[in-house]
Amino acid sequence: MDMQGSAVARYPELYPRNYLIMSKHKMTDRWVQSFASAPGRRAEVGDLLCPGLYLRCSARGAKSWSLLVRVQGKVRRVTLGRYPVLGLAAAREDALRLMREAAAGVGIGAPDPVPGRTLGEVLEAYVEHIAKNARSWKLIASNLRRPEMADLRAREVGAVAKRELVEVIDSIAADGTPHAASSLLRHLKMAFNYAVERDMMPVNPLDKVRPPVRTTQRDRVLTDVELASVWHAAGNLPQPWTAMYRMLMLTGQRRSEVSNMRWEEVSHDTWIIPRERVKKDRPHMVPLTLAARTLLDSLPMPASGKGFVFSTDGGKSASSNFHKSKAKLDDTSGVEEWVIHDIRRTVRSGLAALGVSRDVARAVVNHADGKVDAIYNRYDYATEKREALGKWARHLEALVKT
Repeated sequence: MDMQGSAVARYPELYPRNYLIMSKHKMTDRWVQSFASAPGRRAEVGDLLCPGLYLRCSARGAKSWSLLVRVQGKVRRVTLGRYPVLGLAAAREDALRLMREAAAGVGIGAPDPVPGRTLGEVLEAYVEHIAKNARSWKLIASNLRRPEMADLRAREVGAVAKRELVEVIDSIAADGTPHAASSLLRHLKMAFNYAVERDMMPVNPLDKVRPPVRTTQRDRVLTDVELASVWHAAGNLPQPWTAMYRMLMLTGQRRSEVSNMRWEEVSHDTWIIPRERVKKDRPHMVPLTLAARTLLDSLPMPASGKGFVFSTDGGKSASSNFHKSKAKLDDTSGVEEWVIHDIRRTVRSGLAALGVSRDVARAVVNHADGKVDAIYNRYDYATEKREALGKWARHLEALVKT
């Protein structure tokens, strides 16, 4: 069947001379295995079940798969792989995937990069115009500026492939921090959606990429023995870490709230966390027990009375190397399989065990209320919170003395 097929007639630049073009065939594994070209000539046949997929056979009998696909108005040939390493079913699957990506404008169908606009510029535009409106914008910005993203951020946005982004996310997950990888993926998707809306990118390349780990709700609560062990182990840490971990245990506040505590937020036996640093849209009052005040008194306060409480540079910046201090806590306390946030859950559960009402316990840890309560219930439970944290401090003191 030596005939000039429509493909070679329409796209002669894709075909060398002296090519034997055969009619399309409904391929089967047995047929592909037996397919051969004429002596001294190369041959190609198309697949009837997967238009665009072609099987080539060299003059020496070597077979390979290729795909003719239209990309940005031009027909391109993409080599898929050698047969039999790549079988018929796999070749069809790869061909369909590439055609879908080309139609969506990603992968081989990605448009030419926009000159001058780097991925870093796109991500920074998102941080500046959108993310800064969120309370957690510093976390979002930090994620998008991770050192693992540095090489990709420096390149033009259209030249960054989906595969490269996924490789960065997978590498972070492989380093033992899958939740950090999931967080980066989530924030990249948000940034790319912003870029697509403003015509900076044609599509979101990570739109259907699944996170490397399923986010599950933790239920770990430290036992009384474990809590006492962590308290004592914290005493072996250098300051300000000793005071910081014990403040977490005495107040039940979020790690970010405690670690970024400032001297100007403290007045005698009361700590007011400003609305900018809490999830609720109003400041949060935390009563400070005698034990909590004693912790603060053990730390040096700048002469100005301002700055970060838990700091190693005179209040200029907050201490943030939790990984190192947490690892030492694990080694010295003997407590296993816990995270810092479990302390907060332990305090909340401990308040309930001490007979503190649900509403007061929720107020202590500043848990979000229902929408109706948030609007109508403006009572701050100041007296009740002070009594509750007093009970908790006495309970904790009894634990660490035994």
